[in-house]
Amino acid sequence: MESSRTKVLVVLEACLGGTRRHVVDLISGLGDRCEVTLVYSMHRADTGWAAFIEDLEREGRVRLICVNSMRRNLHPMHDLIAALRLLRVALSERYDVVHLHSGKAGLLGRLILPWYRRRTVYTPNASPALLNPVFATIERLLSRSLNAAVICVSPSEKDELMSLGIVKSSNAVVINSGVNIPSLASVVQPSAARYDVIGVGRITAQKNWQNFVRAIAALKESYPTLQVVWVGDGEERAEMESLISGLGLSNTLQVVGWVNDVTPYYRQTRCLFLSSSYESFGYVTAEAMSYGIPVCGTNTAGTRDLIVDGETGFLVSLDNSQAAAEALGRLLADSVLWNQMSRAARERVIKHFEVGTMCDQVYNLYRYLSRKGADFEAQSFGDHNIVQLESAD
Repeated sequence: MESSRTKVLVVLEACLGGTRRHVVDLISGLGDRCEVTLVYSMHRADTGWAAFIEDLEREGRVRLICVNSMRRNLHPMHDLIAALRLLRVALSERYDVVHLHSGKAGLLGRLILPWYRRRTVYTPNASPALLNPVFATIERLLSRSLNAAVICVSPSEKDELMSLGIVKSSNAVVINSGVNIPSLASVVQPSAARYDVIGVGRITAQKNWQNFVRAIAALKESYPTLQVVWVGDGEERAEMESLISGLGLSNTLQVVGWVNDVTPYYRQTRCLFLSSSYESFGYVTAEAMSYGIPVCGTNTAGTRDLIVDGETGFLVSLDNSQAAAEALGRLLADSVLWNQMSRAARERVIKHFEVGTMCDQVYNLYRYLSRKGADFEAQSFGDHNIVQLESAD
């Protein structure tokens, strides 16, 4: 007897950071509703992805296909091999939906699987077009010729991609990413906090760690006993630690690298500073807010959808370390303000950014595409909410 579950082919090259987190949450949240085949690459995988693959291998509920020739940069030979492997997988059985995650998978999948055009979902997760003009041109051409449904993981990501000509209002729908909500008992208590400020993420140019370090240096002028931690690692860690030392912050700012569980750090921290140059959603911000941590973040796509300036935290302009230091200083100095923002931050995440809601909405979109048999029309559902798809036939 043929399975009644929705058959989904999921393709991902960028198995790290927020993109990895998004796919892990989605596959886990879809559960038995979908029969998933996952095509992935280990070329840029982080430890979290490797652990996830091991869990899936033990469970046996997801068909796993590793294609290490699928890599971030354009490369004729690697791309041809990856395309042929993906084509073979797509021809091996009939899928109800193809879901492509991040730039390289989106490029390959939309080019070589045109017969799935009306049943293709593309989630850019911060398009590579933001960084690479070649990818920008390719993305615009694909957007004009192949009308796949595009999931933007925040309203401001949609606005940004539309301004670049990468998506159209007719095929882009916003489904907010989400996080698991910790129990009320896990919410940070400022009197028990070990750290005044935390930063979390890969130590790369995107995270703009230089601005983070300089903001801490400026903040220390008013708070000489300041204690700060950065959880994460990356190719620019040596440069970050050199700047920390050069600014005399070795006893103030500790870089602990990657940890299996960041929860203990959240529960011992009063504020988070997200210094990123760009985000598509901002998992770190949402996680911190779910623990009742007020966040100071740069006013970029994704982050500005999470933080309500002056209510759940503060938004500051990019590279303005002095403004960040002043915002963090207000939170450290004013316990009444901190308590108000702590409550408001947690309430906002519970209301708008819960992972179960995200998975339900993506599943509803799968069902709609597998039944409709026509070009996706985002305006049929409204820009920011497709819960009503549950009854779509």
